[in-house]
Amino acid sequence: GNGRRYRALGTASASTLGPRVAWNLARTLERERFDLVHVHGPSDIGLPILLYLLSSLPMVATLHSPMNDMTRVRRFFRVFYRWSMAQHKAVIAVSEAARMAMSRLVDFESEVIPNGVDVITMASGKPIERYRDGKFNILMLGRLEPRNGPDIMFNALPAILKAHPDVRLLVAGEEKPSGTANHEAMVPESVRDKVVFLGSVFEERPDVYATADLCVLPARAGTFSIIVLEALAAGKPVVATPFVQKCREEKHWATVTLSDDVSTESFVRALLVGIAEAKGDKASERVRHGKAVVEAFDWAHVCTKVHNVYERVLSASKS
Repeated sequence: GNGRRYRALGTASASTLGPRVAWNLARTLERERFDLVHVHGPSDIGLPILLYLLSSLPMVATLHSPMNDMTRVRRFFRVFYRWSMAQHKAVIAVSEAARMAMSRLVDFESEVIPNGVDVITMASGKPIERYRDGKFNILMLGRLEPRNGPDIMFNALPAILKAHPDVRLLVAGEEKPSGTANHEAMVPESVRDKVVFLGSVFEERPDVYATADLCVLPARAGTFSIIVLEALAAGKPVVATPFVQKCREEKHWATVTLSDDVSTESFVRALLVGIAEAKGDKASERVRHGKAVVEAFDWAHVCTKVHNVYERVLSASKS
């Protein structure tokens, strides 16, 4: 079956349901004879529900969602959240913020295991030659949706360019060319020639980071940012908004220049500090600290923690 994409709560999501999906899932479960199933987004509408109805295998859940909009709809579905969470023998949260988000609706035990990053790969990028022209490249990576705050960055750009005319904004992570015209319309007309839309990036991601002099994350919501980890692994300074207060307790945020809030004015002030540091020597200390911190988030360490959860669940299931 095909997933149906929809927009809700400031982000794009996908739901995969239907008889064909259920039939294919049942066949896969029967054929592969899994020992355990790991579910990301355990309360998402779609495939997880079918899994819970079709399988009695031990399951582990990972929570990612910030669930920032605690609407009446979410409270109405509290029984569903309780039912879906009860299907799992263990629950992992990528951050304390992710754990707290679900705990507003359901009582459960969990442990925090952060997202991982391939440190060696992210540090191996080569700058894209056509952007090595003396410009100061700011990178914004992520889907251009309200939750990620692209409008905050776009609206900050005129003030930034007034102070630093050599700045160029590289925007990556969203499909093009079909959506490019709509994305360009988000940018103030006076600075559109200073913005380059790169489209989606996958294998070339390390090279995109290597091209940047500074990375930005002007998000309004989130629980843990893999983009911050990737930037730190690539040796790049980061300026971000404090989109979830609890996120600031994670070690990697200590290396990030944070704005006071999610307003454009506050983000401009933080950006001016970040650019000045990046052009001087102060950013080098943040970068060194960041590269030291990010080692703890390498997949080699993160996978070991997840594997330990699997072993504990399987051992309990056999006893």
